[in-house]
Amino acid sequence: MSDGGAGPTARRILIVGGGFAGVWAAAAAARARRLATASPRQLAITLVSRTPYLDVRPRLYEAKPQDKRLALDDILTPVDVDCRQAEVTQVVADAGEVLVRAGQGETFTAERLVLAAGSQLVAAQVESIDRPVFNVDTLPAAVDLDRHLQSLGDKKTRAGQWTIVIVGSGFTGTELATELPRRLRDCGAPTDRIRILMIERAPVAAPELGEEVRNVILKAYAAAGVELRTACSVQSADREVVVLSSGERIAAQTLVRTAGMRASPLTADLGTPLDRCGRLPVDDYLRVTGRPTLYAAGDVADARSDDGRGVMQSCQHALAMGRFAGHNAAADLLGLDRVRYRQPFYVTCLDLGDSGAAVSIGWERRLARTGVEAKRVKRHINQVLIYPPCRDAEALLEAAAPVVPTEAMALARLTL
Repeated sequence: MSDGGAGPTARRILIVGGGFAGVWAAAAAARARRLATASPRQLAITLVSRTPYLDVRPRLYEAKPQDKRLALDDILTPVDVDCRQAEVTQVVADAGEVLVRAGQGETFTAERLVLAAGSQLVAAQVESIDRPVFNVDTLPAAVDLDRHLQSLGDKKTRAGQWTIVIVGSGFTGTELATELPRRLRDCGAPTDRIRILMIERAPVAAPELGEEVRNVILKAYAAAGVELRTACSVQSADREVVVLSSGERIAAQTLVRTAGMRASPLTADLGTPLDRCGRLPVDDYLRVTGRPTLYAAGDVADARSDDGRGVMQSCQHALAMGRFAGHNAAADLLGLDRVRYRQPFYVTCLDLGDSGAAVSIGWERRLARTGVEAKRVKRHINQVLIYPPCRDAEALLEAAAPVVPTEAMALARLTL
C-alpha cells in the first residue's frame, strides 16, 4: 500500500473502513482537496482498513465470492490517498483531534475522522447449536460457504446432504435462497434432492420489503422450490438435524444465517447514545452529534435521508453517505462549503435467481420491474454501477461529487 508522502505540517483526514462508504469518503475528500487547489502535502488523506481490498459485499450471495473484491490501492492511489492495512481497536475523539489505535501498538492521529467501519452479523442468541453456522456477511465467510457447498458432492450420501436451512428472509436471505438451486446443481446436486428451507421469525416473508415485492418473492420461492416457514425460529441444531421452534425436525447438512446486523463495535468507544442498530447520531452534514472532529458514514451512521426518514444499512446509502462525509470533513479544513446530506429517492433491486429480479421504487416499495427486464437492471447494478473506477483518477474524482439524487437521475440509471 502507498505511503502518502505527506509533509510533517500537513493537515490530516483519517478514514476508518475500506468498504463502500470509506472508499467514497476518501475519494470525495481528494476531490475537495483538488477543488481547494491544495496538495497532498497540505492535506493528507489516510484510509485504514482491515484488509487491502474493497470487498463487493452486495455480491457475496453469488458463486465464486473470492472474485468479488478490488485492491484499494488500485482505486485510491491514483488520487493520492494513503491506504494502510491495520485492525482498528479504538477511536478517541475530542474537540481538537482524533486518535485511532490499531493492532500491534500502531496509532493514527488526524484533525478530522470519517468513521466508516461498517456493520457485522450479530451472533445468534441460541445456546443449543452444535454445528457450523455459515453466512455471507464477509468475503471470508462467503468463501467458507462456497467451499462447503462444493464439498457436499464428495461426501457419502446421507440424510439432508443437499438440504440448506436459511435463517432470515430479508434481502440477503432471499437473494441467497433463490440463487442456491443453480449453485447446488453446479456442485453436482441432483435436482430432485435439492431442498431449501427459509426460516422467518416474522409472520410473513421479507417483512421489510413491502407487499407488492413480497408477492413476487413468494412466486420466486415457489419456482425455486424454496419452502417457507414463518413465525418460527431455530430452537436447536446439531451436525445432522435442525430443530425449529414449531417442533419440526429437518435433516440438513448446511445451516446459514442472514439475519441480525449491527454497526461496528467501534461506535461504542465514543460515549454517544446509539440507536438499536448500534449507529451514531449524525447531523445533516453527517457530523456525529457532539463530536465536531468526527463524521460517520455508511452502516455506522444513523442519518436522515429526507423528511426525517432514517436511512438503511445498505450499499445504496453507504455509497452516497461516503461522498458527503468525505467532502464535508475535507471542507472543514479547506474553507469550502459543506453540503447537506440528502437521499430522498430509494430504489430496491432484488435478485431472484432463475425468476429474474424485482425492482421497486421509493420508500413505499412501488413495484417497477420484474422478471428478465429487472434481472438486466440487477446485473448492471451489481457488475457496473457499484464498482468504483480503478487506476483512473479523473473518473474517480468526477464520480465522488456529493450530489443529491433525484427520481429522474435514479430512473435514468435503471433504464437499459
